[in-house]
Amino acid sequence: MARRQSPRTGGVLLPIMLHSPTALQALRHMVDYQPLLSDSGQYRIHPVSTNRLVRCEYVPAPDAVVVSNQQVLSIVTQTLGLLRTVTNHRLRVRRFFVPEGMAAEPIGQALNCPCLGHSGNFFLEMDGEAMAAPVSERDEHLYQINLSYAEGLIRAKRRRQTFIDGIKELIDDDRPALRTIDDVALALGLHKRVLQRHLREHDTSFRQLKISVLKTRTLQRMIVQGWRTDSIAEELGYADLSTFHRAFKNWFGVSPRRFREQPHV
Repeated sequence: MARRQSPRTGGVLLPIMLHSPTALQALRHMVDYQPLLSDSGQYRIHPVSTNRLVRCEYVPAPDAVVVSNQQVLSIVTQTLGLLRTVTNHRLRVRRFFVPEGMAAEPIGQALNCPCLGHSGNFFLEMDGEAMAAPVSERDEHLYQINLSYAEGLIRAKRRRQTFIDGIKELIDDDRPALRTIDDVALALGLHKRVLQRHLREHDTSFRQLKISVLKTRTLQRMIVQGWRTDSIAEELGYADLSTFHRAFKNWFGVSPRRFREQPHV
């Protein structure tokens, strides 16, 4: 599916990548601005001793639940398609490593490159000469305009994330289900209405952030650490197990028991 997607689904990064001086610079922009597209992970370029090879890894973001390999494959495939477009399809993938258990041979056939399974993350080894070659028919003016726009967006996202993360940390304390907006406002030295206004300006609410914290803690305890449901409910601060069960079903659409039975990778 990702192989058939149009490169234009790259959104704000598409003009920057297509008009970068080189494909390598386009990839570096992807590393810098990937959070504008997705918070599931980020690219990392690995240094090499020769300019004939570019090595790039997709590192999933740390989370309560492991990111789906199929989801990451879609992201990496789309990026590879963009890089091939930037190089006018001169880019050659030396090797494409995928996590063990995936069908490496069919993936390699679909992407027209050698594909191998290994014990790490998704990893690309690409022809360094094609990545470093100047991009033809690029528009420097368009490139600079979109680069400036993306920089403004990423700064705003980081400021927002810093504020949101601070609120979540105050909620994610002992028995977070019992935390109120008054508790957090007092900790910040703000009036409750001022805090509510700030949250609206960031397109969120105290209730949304509290639910996010409760869901993340629940998944961490249930899926990663294998806690019993009653222990999770007690740690979160729910008065009884039935109240936690109702909340859980509102979050995920199924009971805790049914959720445990579902595959999560």
